[in-house]
Amino acid sequence: MPFLECDNCGGYYELEDGESLDDFDVCQCGGELKYFNSLSNFLDDQPAFYHQNNSGSRKSRGGFGFGSLASSYHKKEQNEYSLGPSSYNNSLSRNASSFGQNNQEKSRSKISKPGFLGRISFLGLFAGLCIVISGCLLSYVLFFDYLYSTAINVFSSTGNVMTTISVLGFLIYGILFVIAVSASAVATFIGGSRSYGDGLLNGLLFGLIIIFSAVLYVNHLTGMSLALMSTFVLGSVFVSLTSFGGFVGIAFRKIIFRS
Repeated sequence: MPFLECDNCGGYYELEDGESLDDFDVCQCGGELKYFNSLSNFLDDQPAFYHQNNSGSRKSRGGFGFGSLASSYHKKEQNEYSLGPSSYNNSLSRNASSFGQNNQEKSRSKISKPGFLGRISFLGLFAGLCIVISGCLLSYVLFFDYLYSTAINVFSSTGNVMTTISVLGFLIYGILFVIAVSASAVATFIGGSRSYGDGLLNGLLFGLIIIFSAVLYVNHLTGMSLALMSTFVLGSVFVSLTSFGGFVGIAFRKIIFRS
């Protein structure tokens, strides 16, 4: 019986087949959700006073009576061998059902799956755009002399303009791709997304915004439309990299915050 518990209001939601923690955002009260594989894992995660069975008092958490359930489960666990496997399982099932069917129905209405817009971090997208603009300006300052000298050396060695342009293009695209991945990772981290799916989605949207803006800007400067195939290829590579950056940002966030 895997379920989610809210660390703020104490509400819980039993996961249905095919559902996981990544399918949910936060409780409607704003609390973070914690995943438990089973009732026993939940009890193992509780403080020691939840497992005391001699006080007779009902310690509650968020009004759901977790302490009472923990004491009852502890008693049944002590008598496991005298009850026998079937009796023990039946008793445990009855106790698990007493976890609060009515309360679970309330929790189902409180914990909901986020919609498409709810999965998009606009703060993260804005932060990513700022990082890309800042990164491009900084790269221009740092690498302009290097790119210029490289172009002169390549042209002097080959005498071929197209070769020179190809080398410069490779270097420039390499710098832009590094900026894109870094910006996407940082943006997803700042945006607060929690699941890898949300990270990939935000990275994908971030890449689409950047490549669309770049195409419009270049067309405005040159007065001509970029070739459709080359735009598609470069855009696909760019979007793939920003999606990967979003995945990396979520991975770092999970490592740092243990979420």
